[in-house]
Amino acid sequence: MRNFYQASKLPFALTSLCLLLSACGGGSNTINENPSTGGGGTSTAVECASSDTTCVDLVFDDTPVVNLNYECGKYRGVTSNTGVARCPADSNVTFYLKANDGKRRIDLGSIAVKPVRNSISSEVQDTSLIRITTKDLAESVSNTSISSLDNGAAATMAINISRLLQSIARSNLSDPNQPYLGKNEPYIDEAPVNRVYIDPEIKAGIEKLTENVVAKDFQDKTFLSKIQPWLEDKKINLISEAEAKRRLEKVILAKNSGIFYASPSLDSGLFQSTGVDLKLGVSGTDGSNNNTASVAMFALTSRNGESTGYGLEWFGKASDNLAKYTIYLKNKYSKMRLTDDAKVFDPYTNRFSNFKFTLQPKSYTEGTNANTYAGDTFRFVNGRLIRDLAVLGSADVYNLYNGENIKDISELGTWEQKSSIGVTSFSGTASVFKRGAVNTYLDPAVWRVKQLVQKGETYQFPLYATLTISYRDAYTKDCDSCAKQETLPIAILANGDIVTDGNNQTTYTNATAICGQPQQDQNNNSVVVKQKLIGTVRAAYPSTSGNDYYISPSIVLSGSEFGALDGTLIGVGDRVKINLAGLRTVSAGQRGSINATSAELGDIDTNPAIWANTYNSFTSLRVAYATANEQAKDPVKDIDPITPAEKRAANQDYGTLQISTSQCYTVRQKD
Repeated sequence: MRNFYQASKLPFALTSLCLLLSACGGGSNTINENPSTGGGGTSTAVECASSDTTCVDLVFDDTPVVNLNYECGKYRGVTSNTGVARCPADSNVTFYLKANDGKRRIDLGSIAVKPVRNSISSEVQDTSLIRITTKDLAESVSNTSISSLDNGAAATMAINISRLLQSIARSNLSDPNQPYLGKNEPYIDEAPVNRVYIDPEIKAGIEKLTENVVAKDFQDKTFLSKIQPWLEDKKINLISEAEAKRRLEKVILAKNSGIFYASPSLDSGLFQSTGVDLKLGVSGTDGSNNNTASVAMFALTSRNGESTGYGLEWFGKASDNLAKYTIYLKNKYSKMRLTDDAKVFDPYTNRFSNFKFTLQPKSYTEGTNANTYAGDTFRFVNGRLIRDLAVLGSADVYNLYNGENIKDISELGTWEQKSSIGVTSFSGTASVFKRGAVNTYLDPAVWRVKQLVQKGETYQFPLYATLTISYRDAYTKDCDSCAKQETLPIAILANGDIVTDGNNQTTYTNATAICGQPQQDQNNNSVVVKQKLIGTVRAAYPSTSGNDYYISPSIVLSGSEFGALDGTLIGVGDRVKINLAGLRTVSAGQRGSINATSAELGDIDTNPAIWANTYNSFTSLRVAYATANEQAKDPVKDIDPITPAEKRAANQDYGTLQISTSQCYTVRQKD
């Protein structure tokens, strides 16, 4: 993250290009998803080796499905303990159910294996998981899109496949009154710890079928009559359609969650010889083309579909062809607040959905000039997220990435900005990228909630903790009165999302942790303090030694309630891991200890966890640009003057962070 913000004069756009075209930079979108451990055997398995860089990992996600048969060309096998299969890039994969050495099979459908990122070198392996749900499979088989699960043959097919898989899983065959142990894995609604684990002995009953089941049988009730002999043989009761739909909706929302970001336009100097504008940033002009605008933004979507986020917008004169590429260096920004009703992306269509921001006054500016565009609404209009990675702003890049010409130009990213009376101020093109995909399954060996443990055992979630965010010496050395650090109480909920946990809903920073408890008002009435979404847990995984237990969060702080921490990102550039081992060795009623370190070196816990502030990072770039310009032979004239406040903020661009359990928190025991 330090290099992400400091070293590059274009901190986001180069990363965007790298993510788009190759598997470089920042590591995988997931952490510790181990595809090597299979869920069950088959004598004819011919699996693509982990060392084969022509193959990519994919996960069948109805919550991860374990021991599901798949084949892709000459390769075939069963999905791993985390639902992972491995197939050649650009092949077709078929998922099905079949007994070991059996003759009967139940086909669920086929889908193309499109890598999340394209490899530009045979030596570079795509390590990002391709996530396939029953919705994706149904769309592929029916060649139609699903905009909701309420109607249509494709939606019915998705629900029916999910209904069957959930019904034959351990979760449906387990006793919810018995401990979560061994093969007893009851479905737990309160936490993302569920798998669809299909035991080989259950699949053995498929041989009772009198005919095979084809994928299109799931588009209506045909599949029910065909699988009846199997259900009767194994005494399997199907869950209801309504329950299957509800569970699938949760999976689709979780798959959609993550960090979405956009940057100012990519420096055209990289492509001047070609004359191609790749439109990898977010930029546009007013109706007269006399003024230009450019945007950076971060938005986080949680596991249950809620969102938070912010942006920065710069305005300047369209004086020459390079104006939009230097706009954020010459001009002060205006903050953008994601609206409370924003959805960011529709989880079914992957298109922008009410993705809008409200403009704030121009920062570090006094007088009427600060309010020229204050109150305007910025909205992403058109655009579809492709391969769960990017909305692209130009047909050239779309064609390059997708390997085919674009057919529907509404899939390209566009935006508009309107005043409070509906007059369009600016419009332009947009490229938006996804970073930090969220695992729908958190390892229950790490994610210990009350429903998972036996009587007398301890559990840790919800976990109430306090972040300590420290500033660099460059900020504190010249100011004795300046805070050297800030604290932020947080709650890591059982459902995997992260919210604030302060006693003051107007000032979350440096508040007192309350561990989710109501507070007393001045009349001694019980009052629930409103908390704010700030993040989600991307992954939960044990160390390779099995002695440490990690969770990896993504956090976006947006709002005046966060004071100086407004605009802070955690676990977005440099990934962060929180070690929970200190909670596993203490008795109920004790706080236990946790700590945060960088996740970039795997299990190595030597590098500190890093936070970064987007507002101040761009200010730092602007201050450096202005300083260099002062020493130039032919300095640029049209630079907004740098204020003392900007110079101080430039040193609040990043720092280290630590985490501890809150004073009010204790490990709990199941009675």
